[in-house]
Amino acid sequence: MIHTNLKILSNNSLKSAESYKIKNIFCDEILDFLDSLSKSLMKHKEYSDLVSLGFWCRRANMLKESRNYDKSRRGRGIVLHLAPQNIPLNFAYSLISGLISGNANIVRIPFREYIQVNIFVNEVNTLLQQYKNLKDSIVFVRFQSKDEIFEELSKMADIRMIWGGDESINKIRQIKINPLAYDLVFGDRYSLALINSDSFLDSNNKQMIINNFYNDTYLFDQNACTSPKIIIWLGSIYKNNKAKELFYSMLLEKIQEYKIADSKIMDKYLHFCKGAISLNIKAEIFTPKLIVIQTNTDNIESLAYNSGFFIDRTIHTLQELSTILQKKAQSLIYYGLNKEQIQAIINLDKKGLDRIVPFGKSLEFSFHWDGYDLITSLSKKIEVI
Repeated sequence: MIHTNLKILSNNSLKSAESYKIKNIFCDEILDFLDSLSKSLMKHKEYSDLVSLGFWCRRANMLKESRNYDKSRRGRGIVLHLAPQNIPLNFAYSLISGLISGNANIVRIPFREYIQVNIFVNEVNTLLQQYKNLKDSIVFVRFQSKDEIFEELSKMADIRMIWGGDESINKIRQIKINPLAYDLVFGDRYSLALINSDSFLDSNNKQMIINNFYNDTYLFDQNACTSPKIIIWLGSIYKNNKAKELFYSMLLEKIQEYKIADSKIMDKYLHFCKGAISLNIKAEIFTPKLIVIQTNTDNIESLAYNSGFFIDRTIHTLQELSTILQKKAQSLIYYGLNKEQIQAIINLDKKGLDRIVPFGKSLEFSFHWDGYDLITSLSKKIEVI
């Protein structure tokens, strides 16, 4: 029996997901539904993350993605989506991946009240009254972490998509699942920004670069795994210093619009103090909205933080990246690199990086994520001999 702490926020029940007839990937009915959802979400222009989500799930983009797959693939059954609680719409991208793959979906939404979450859930529930054949494909649930609820939901799942910190993921993975079921896990990762100092100094539109960097980092308090924690400058000593001085002065102007709670400022200061005691770090910039630290340690994972906290490194050749690209590095966000330099970075990577994208693109979702091909992982092909 499901614990009473669990709330169903859909117009159906958990049992209805079990009776949903799985579909082929990228089927017309789901493409129609997502296109309608796209139009509804893009009306909420005051929320950039809703607009971005709507633009991503529009029919034209989904059709473009579909060209990479065999349309005879089908869903596997029920996908249980356990998304992080600090990124408002992460669950929505996870859901759409499961839906477009032909599955029924039980989706845990953040327990904290986000306006964007409420808008998304309401828009989906409204549309499902029109798309009645899809009504049982989406069940929204909300609950605080309780092992008994995880256990009950895990019994129903054919696949669990688990997003979050390593500690919470390991706890969930201890909960048994059906022997034929499996987990897709998206754990703790960090990302890096690499700036070619020459290219930045030569740019005629430095403000656009700053704006793109701001969107990559500050929009979600730097909590997204794709938001850079480390800023790396590539160039000569003179050019790196000159580029850094200009970049940070412009960033300090830009972040005046960033709203941060006093508690986050204190947490950030405390994190810096702990690092100053245990590791050889010093502050290059130390303000409530931006802390930039210098360090020679390679223990980057323990130093990484959020809400405008950056580790600053300088390199003179790409070869020096080899000590910085560690196993948990996820995305490299770059400005001013050419194709040959990008290929050189790929050759240096030790098995961490999953994405190399230009400034302004770090938050863009893809069906290839953390090394998974989500469509293939969430579907199956029936072999006929």
